[in-house]
Amino acid sequence: MTTKDIAKYAKDNWLSDQRYYNTIAEISKSENKKALVNSPKKIFWFDNISNDLYEKKDKLPSSADGAIVTTNALYLIEFKSGFKKKITKQNLDPEKAKCDYKDGICKFYWDLFFKNQNTETKNLITSIRNKAIESYITLEKRLFPKCMDLDQQYKLVFIVVIDENELDNMEATLGDLCSKEPLSDNCFKNINNSLKRCIKQKDTNGEDYYYDEIKVMSSYEFILFIENT
Repeated sequence: MTTKDIAKYAKDNWLSDQRYYNTIAEISKSENKKALVNSPKKIFWFDNISNDLYEKKDKLPSSADGAIVTTNALYLIEFKSGFKKKITKQNLDPEKAKCDYKDGICKFYWDLFFKNQNTETKNLITSIRNKAIESYITLEKRLFPKCMDLDQQYKLVFIVVIDENELDNMEATLGDLCSKEPLSDNCFKNINNSLKRCIKQKDTNGEDYYYDEIKVMSSYEFILFIENT
């Protein structure tokens, strides 16, 4: 990762403006105003920071929600709700799912229902990938040039926090294996696969770019991460 004195820049420029930081609970709120991570700890609000790095407000790129800056690492955090589904193929109740006009489940309806759910999940993953790419462009083209060069290695990590539990995803996948039906989509695995090209790439000059690491976490895992960072 490019060596930049990001910690000093963040301290000098972001801590002086309350628009640039807030509680994790506030930053992680979804469109329905429900917090994904209920934590009073404060982190930088990268959405607001990113917006202020651009003059033309009508052409703003998408950006990660939050940021954590340490002396040797910059963590960008994207909070994304919508992965947790109330109705899945694993918990579908045949009695409650019966059609009023036939004595049984309407296979056509529920096939369409789960197909629409899969489409929604794919759109969420696409949104995450776009934010990872455009956030990096903001760092490389807008933020890093403002920071001083230092003779030290700086780690850049992109963290995705979702409203799902990895154990539940694993159990659903194992359940499908046992029933010999098509595998369930494991959103943790799918998000990681979608972001593979955003990790440790090299340009034509052999210079590194993109993120050193990408992590996909549940809200509980993120709270543990915060406690140890």
